[in-house]
Amino acid sequence: MAFSLRNNLEQIDHLIGNIDMAIVEDCHGGNACKYWSTVLGDGKAVFVIEYSDENFAQCKDDPPGMTTIRKAMKLDSWVRDCSGKEQP
Repeated sequence: MAFSLRNNLEQIDHLIGNIDMAIVEDCHGGNACKYWSTVLGDGKAVFVIEYSDENFAQCKDDPPGMTTIRKAMKLDSWVRDCSGKEQP
């Protein structure tokens, strides 16, 4: 079983040795993705979910280990990856 930290910057330093990945919502807005470098530096993946096209466009600058997808706020099955590929 994998353990994930979700949207919780305050506990990264305390939990970094116990997590397998991080899931972050809307971190491209306001340049907050940089704060997850501790997770990336520990060799763990950071999965980002963006809900606006404006913030999603920044995914082209994701560092290795960070993956961003675009989702609708209604959280249906639709998703777009950073390459522009969509799933209905």
